[in-house]
Amino acid sequence: MPQLADFNRRYPEIEIQLATSTRPITEFSGNFDIALQTNGRPSGSHRLVFTAEDEIFPVCSPAYLKGASTPLSLNALLNQRLLHHHAEPPDWLEWDDWFRAMGHFELSSAESAVFDSYPLLLQAAVAGHGIALGWRRTTQRLIENGELIRPVVESLPQHDAIALYTRQGAPQRPGSEALLGWLREVLGEQ
Repeated sequence: MPQLADFNRRYPEIEIQLATSTRPITEFSGNFDIALQTNGRPSGSHRLVFTAEDEIFPVCSPAYLKGASTPLSLNALLNQRLLHHHAEPPDWLEWDDWFRAMGHFELSSAESAVFDSYPLLLQAAVAGHGIALGWRRTTQRLIENGELIRPVVESLPQHDAIALYTRQGAPQRPGSEALLGWLREVLGEQ
């Protein structure tokens, strides 16, 4: 969202109308020219234009680990309060998946909290309620601003994490083409 200001500066004549949803684009009943969602979610007959990479790693507020020596080991991370994001349908990487990818197979956190909203999960992490799994593209500014830190060095690259689609039958419009070009540049097309 913060990068959208760059598009508005470059193309002040193009008005963007944003619709957000936690549901796959197959469940969106409105019209759209371009859709962006986590790759692997149902997309129906909409045309995949390109995918972009991302990276998943733990994040927390600096205050949450105040006094602790960082980076934490993965074993030490297991003893922290982990903030979970549970999505429906279940197409979101969760802590047990992340730990398995890191070679740890037992998830036994002493404390945890579950959220059904990723933005709310990040707000809880910023507020010091525990450690969340963050996606680089959505946490980078919070890390740069010092609101979040990476408590471990491990991360999980996602080579085709984000998928961009055009709606089946949507007319090609100059504004949509400009937005796609800008998104290719910003997301680094793969």
